[in-house]
Amino acid sequence: MKKNIAVQLYSLRDRVNNDLPALLKRVADMGFDGVEFAGFYDVPAKKLKEILSDLGLKSAASHTGLELFQNELVQTLEYNAEIGTELMVVPHFYPFHGRQSYEQMGDWCAKWAEEAKKYGMGFAYHNHAVEIETSFFGKRGIDIILSASKDIQFQADVYWLKYVGLNPAEFLKDYIGRLPVIHLKDMKDEKSKEMTEVGTGIVDIKSIVKNCALYGTKWLTVEQDTIKGDEFASIKLSLENIRKLT
Repeated sequence: MKKNIAVQLYSLRDRVNNDLPALLKRVADMGFDGVEFAGFYDVPAKKLKEILSDLGLKSAASHTGLELFQNELVQTLEYNAEIGTELMVVPHFYPFHGRQSYEQMGDWCAKWAEEAKKYGMGFAYHNHAVEIETSFFGKRGIDIILSASKDIQFQADVYWLKYVGLNPAEFLKDYIGRLPVIHLKDMKDEKSKEMTEVGTGIVDIKSIVKNCALYGTKWLTVEQDTIKGDEFASIKLSLENIRKLT
């Protein structure tokens, strides 16, 4: 069964050149089903909705900074609702200082998830290493955040799970039903921990893709924070490698 595959446009941030429509066309031509936004480059929502429709792309998710959730919540949700975004995501590193700061993040996310639901959208928290490797009395930081509300989903980044020494495919079984979108990102080797194209490293991508139905995952998203060489060639290779597994 064909999986829905998106690309996180942060991976192509150096190739936007203030022409988001052109970038989206190139992504669509590669064969991606959708995109995850990391900014909209001043394109009006109505125009962006038309562009996505014409290209056959879905807005799988939107990575949104804390400051927008805190200061421009209604405008941000209205914009994303108009373009058809399925999942609002908090993706940022946050200066966590003790359990209380994780509880604060959870409280914020619970509030924003409730508001996003009013617009027909889901809401998720995207992990890095710190929320996984930090624990308080046996409870991981990510679990403190997610425990604030059942409406907070988990956008798991498998690279960071591998980074802290976990088996991502097995770890994600603890979050069945809360994984609408998984970020597929690979690691070259244990020593360098360098990011590399999906399917060319040591992360067990095959098992993660195989388990999507079990996890309840709708979208698989290609993301690579640092790319050596041509960014378009990189994401295309990742897409092709994932397609071989679906």
